[in-house]
Amino acid sequence: MPTWKKKLSVTDAQQKTKGRLVPYLRMTKSSLENDFRTWFRNTMFGALNWKPGSFGKETNLQVAHVNMAVSINGQPFGNLKVMLTYGPNRSQNNSTPTTWIHWPDSVQNHLQKNNLTGYWAQVERDASGNFSLAIFP
Repeated sequence: MPTWKKKLSVTDAQQKTKGRLVPYLRMTKSSLENDFRTWFRNTMFGALNWKPGSFGKETNLQVAHVNMAVSINGQPFGNLKVMLTYGPNRSQNNSTPTTWIHWPDSVQNHLQKNNLTGYWAQVERDASGNFSLAIFP
């Protein structure tokens, strides 16, 4: 069962900084011992149906959608459709992580209204291939 977790930064938690809000969670090395630039795309989410796509000004991406059982502070938030983007060239720009989880609107709105900076985000894939995303203190 692949598992990854990361402490939410101010940016990850959808709180205002000097820059603009980014509607995604960058999948960084964090708790991972493998090469984060390829592990998420090839191992954690490798079996998904990846297609060519774009996001904003980025056009040379691979995009996949996956249902994730989302919980925040132990409360079920639903089985939500989540977009993932993978850009192998992202790492050339200041070692930017190559894989991003794009927050569903309901999660993004919740994060903006409730400052969860410093909480953990954990993504798991179970033995049946089902995904979950938990945000917890």
